[in-house]
Amino acid sequence: MKRHEFCRAEYRSHRYLEFLSDVELRIRAKDIFLNMAILTPKGQLGLHSLDKGGMFWIDKWTHLLEEFVLRYGPYPNGFKDGFMKDAPIVTSTYPDIPPSKIAIDKVK
Repeated sequence: MKRHEFCRAEYRSHRYLEFLSDVELRIRAKDIFLNMAILTPKGQLGLHSLDKGGMFWIDKWTHLLEEFVLRYGPYPNGFKDGFMKDAPIVTSTYPDIPPSKIAIDKVK
């Protein structure tokens, strides 16, 4: 069984998001996505590495997607109205190195 299949089955056995309203579920989607996203040392939008908490957020995102499937049907149902457009996603600086990385490298 693939990980996402296991994760979806695990979620179906305990639907902890089912009690959220549609508005609350969409807020949760933004929150999880923002927790998954990072600015890489090269200034690109990326994800946490799997060994540094990334897998936790991938699993939560998969649970969220499964709740969307159960409520609205297959993707892109539930995402069609563009509610993610205003999510304050980290801004890419690529090809420039992020100023925060430069500052951290200076103090090591």
